[in-house]
Formats: sequence, structure tokens, C-alpha cells
Amino acid sequence: MHNSVLESQTTYTQDSTSTKPLFVYVIQLHSGQYVIGQASNAARKIALINSGLSTHVQGSLQVNRIIAVKEVTPDRTLPIVVANFCKRFGNDRVTVA
Repeated sequence: MHNSVLESQTTYTQDSTSTKPLFVYVIQLHSGQYVIGQASNAARKIALINSGLSTHVQGSLQVNRIIAVKEVTPDRTLPIVVANFCKRFGNDRVTVA
């Protein structure tokens, strides 16, 4: 007879092909410009933009506020968010990073 103890109903495996979830972020610069992007680590990307090392935003300390950081869903993708912001605020006030 074989005895076994079930410690958990859930099996956790780490797969090298697993991906981190993607997030869409929207930030507003001091100039009023909106920067919209997508990243698996949105905090790191926003910090990069604010450091002045991003090619999309010139100068450091340009981030005025973080509007949103939300996980990508079928209804919330980068193109959809960009289109909504362009429609609401105008193409000239939106930058995709």
C-alpha cells in the first residue's frame, strides 16, 4: 500500500516560457503632453522616462503625474487607449513611448 500526503490542491510550476502580464500606462508631463506606453514593468518604464534617458521625452523630471497603470485586457490595449486619448485630447498632445 502506498501512502501519500496531499499538501496542496494547487501545483505551482515555473515555466521558462511564461510571460509577465503587460500593463498600459498613461502619464502626463509638465507640458500637458500625455505619454502612453505598454510594458511588463510599468514602474521601471516610467522611471526611465522621468530620468531623461528615454528617447521619447527630452529632459529629466518631466513627469507631472501618473494618470493610470492598468493590466492589458481585450478591451484595454495600447492602440485602444491611444485612440481614446487622441480623440479626447488631440493627436498633438499624445506621444506613444
